[in-house]
Amino acid sequence: MNNFSPDKKITIGFFGHNSTGKTSLGEAIFYNAGLKNRIGNTTEGNTTLDFTAEEKTKKQSINLAMGYGIFNDILINVLDSPGFLDFLGEIISGIYTCDIAALFVNPGSPIEVGFEKSLELIEEYKKPSFMILNGLDKENSDFKKAFTDIKSYSNLAIVPVTIPVGEKGDFKGVINLLDNKMYTASDGKLNAEEIPAALKDYAETYRESMIEAIAEASDELTDKYLETMELSEEDIVKGLKIGLVNNKFRPLFVTSAIKNIGVDVLTEIVSKYFPKYSDFPEIEGELKGEKVKIKRTKDETLTGIVFKTMSDPHLGDVISIKIISGNIIGGNEFYNITKDSSEKAGQIFQLLGEKKEELSETSAGDIVAFVKLKNTQTKDLIAKKGNLIEVPKIEYPEPIYSIAIIPKSKEDQEKVGTALKKLNHEDPSFKFFMDKEFGDFILSGMGDIHISIILEKLKRKFKVELDTEKPKVPYRETITKSAEARGRYKKQTGGKGQFGDTWIKVEPSDKEFEFIDAIVGGVIPKNFIPSVEKGIRGALSSGILAGYPVVNVKAKLYDGSYHPVDSSDMAFQIAGSLGFKSACGEAGMKLLEPIYEFFITVPDDYLGDIMGDLSGRRGRIVGTDQKKAGKTLVTARVPLAEMFTYINTLKSMTSGRGFYTMKFSNYETIPQNIAQKIIEEKKKRDEQN
Repeated sequence: MNNFSPDKKITIGFFGHNSTGKTSLGEAIFYNAGLKNRIGNTTEGNTTLDFTAEEKTKKQSINLAMGYGIFNDILINVLDSPGFLDFLGEIISGIYTCDIAALFVNPGSPIEVGFEKSLELIEEYKKPSFMILNGLDKENSDFKKAFTDIKSYSNLAIVPVTIPVGEKGDFKGVINLLDNKMYTASDGKLNAEEIPAALKDYAETYRESMIEAIAEASDELTDKYLETMELSEEDIVKGLKIGLVNNKFRPLFVTSAIKNIGVDVLTEIVSKYFPKYSDFPEIEGELKGEKVKIKRTKDETLTGIVFKTMSDPHLGDVISIKIISGNIIGGNEFYNITKDSSEKAGQIFQLLGEKKEELSETSAGDIVAFVKLKNTQTKDLIAKKGNLIEVPKIEYPEPIYSIAIIPKSKEDQEKVGTALKKLNHEDPSFKFFMDKEFGDFILSGMGDIHISIILEKLKRKFKVELDTEKPKVPYRETITKSAEARGRYKKQTGGKGQFGDTWIKVEPSDKEFEFIDAIVGGVIPKNFIPSVEKGIRGALSSGILAGYPVVNVKAKLYDGSYHPVDSSDMAFQIAGSLGFKSACGEAGMKLLEPIYEFFITVPDDYLGDIMGDLSGRRGRIVGTDQKKAGKTLVTARVPLAEMFTYINTLKSMTSGRGFYTMKFSNYETIPQNIAQKIIEEKKKRDEQN
C-alpha cells in the first residue's frame, strides 16, 4: 500500500444502535474497493469486521474493528463500533479516534438508545459528523419520518446530500443533490442518469434545503446566497467542506448496505468533497505544562495514542495506534509517555478486520497496528523522546454492573487474576479487583451482556470455570453516642504473665477514626500507648452488630494501669481491643449502608414509572433536568444494595432507551427493620462458614 499523505486520508467512525447496518456498510465499502469478492453478512457470520469467536456466535459487533478502502486515490479508514451500550468503552474509543463520525439510523424504527447515546458523545467530543439512513429497502422504512425524527434530536442542521429513489421493495437508487444526478443500483460502479421529470420537484425541494444550510457555512457564502438566492456547484462543495471542518451541520446520506445501493455515491462524495485529515484545525497538546498546538503533518514531531488492543493467537497483543502527527518507520523507536519507556516499532500493519498488510512507514492521520511491543497498552500516549507532547487521554465511564466471581477449582482460582489482567488489556472499560473485606473477586462492566462476554472469553481463552453471585454489600457499623468502658487483660500461666489495663471512651466523629492519647501521670507507660492504638485499630475491622468494619468513631485512652513485669505490647493490644469493643457495646451501635448517586437519562414517557421504581428502592430524587428531544436527567441517591442489577430493570422499563452513570456518595443509617434482617443473614452466613 502507498504511504498516503495527511491530505489524502480520512478516518470515519461508524456509530449507532445495533442492527442499523454499520458492519454491513463496511462490507460494501471493502467490496467496492476491490478488497473482497463478495459482501459478507452478519447473520451468516462471515463479515470482515466481526471476526472474533464471540461476534460470530452472537452475530453482532462486540469490538471496535478497523478496515479501509481507497477511492479516487484517497485512503478512507473505517472504524466500526458495536451498537449495544454494554460496549460503551469501544464506542468511546472510536469517537475519540475518528476524524468524522458517521451516525447510523434505522429508517423503519423509532429513534433508539444507541443513536441517542452516540449522538450525545459525538456532541460532547465536538466531532464533525454526518448521518446515514441505512436500510431504505426494508419493508418498514419511512424516509420522511426518519428524516423528521433525527432533525428533532440534532443540535445542528441536517443537510440532505443523497435522497432515496423509491422505498421499501421499490428502493432502487439515490439522487445525489450535489451534482443533481440519479444513481441506480450499480454494483459498486457509478452510473449517473438525469433525474426523471417525475422526481424533479422532489429532488429540488431537498436540494434547496441543502443549499440553504450549506450557505451558512461561512459569511462569504451567506452573502453570496442572499444576493443571488443560489450557489454554484463549486460553492456548494466548498461550503460542504467548511461546514464539516467547523462542525456547522450534519450531512445526510441514504443507503442499503446489504444491496449495495448508495454506498458508491457515499464513498465518491467522501473521497472527493469531504475534508481530509490535514484540513482540520491543529490539535491542542501539552509540553511541560505549557499548551502547544500540534500540526497534522508528517514533518511535525511524533504524537499518537493507543486506542485498541486485540489478542492474536500467533502474534500476541496487536496494538492499534492513531498517529496524530509525525511518522514512525518500521524498526525505529518511539517513546511511551504513559509508561516512561522506549519501544521498538518492529512491524507496522494496516488492518482489514483480522487481516494485516505490512507497511514500511506510518504517518499523521494513520490508523495502524503494531505487534510485539513490550510495554504499551490501550490509552497510552506515544511521542518522540526528547519532545514529549501529550494529548488528552481516552476516558471511560465507571462500570455500572458488578458480579462476584467464584472459581470452581483451586487451579481456576490461580488462573483467574492473570486471565482478567490480560483481558483488561484488550478492554480497559471493565474493572476487576479482589474485595479484601469479603475475599471475593469482583468483576464490573457496563451491563450483563458485557460481563457475559468477559466470562465467555475467560472460559474459551483461558479455560477458567466460574460461578457467579451478587456482590456482598460493604456495610459499616458506627456508634450513636458517647460511652466508656474498661478493657483489662490478665493472664498467668506460670512464669511471666500478661497484664494490660485500659479505660477507653468512644465518641461519634466526622473522621473515619481518631485516636486520642489522654494519659497523664504515666499510669500507662508511653511505650505501650501505640500498642493500645494498634489493638483498637484491629478491633475496627469487625463490629459487634454483624462483624462489619466500624467507622466514624473517636477513641480516647484516658486511664489504666500496668504491671512492671507482666505488661507487654501484646497485653495492651488485647486490652485496648477489649476496652474499645466494650465501650462500643454501650454506645448505641447502628448499621450503615453505602449510598450512590445515580444520573439516569430517561425518555419523558417513562419518567413517572422510573421515579416510582426508584422510590420503591428507597431512593431519594435529588433533582431533574429537562434534556432535548423529550428526555430527562434524573439525579437520585439510592442504596447500593438495591441497584446491583438496575441496568436490566431500566432497559426493560424504557424499551432499552434509558441509561445511567453512578458514583459513590456517602454512608447512611439503615432503617431498623432492614438492618435487623441484614444482621441475621450475616450471622447465618458466618455460622455456615
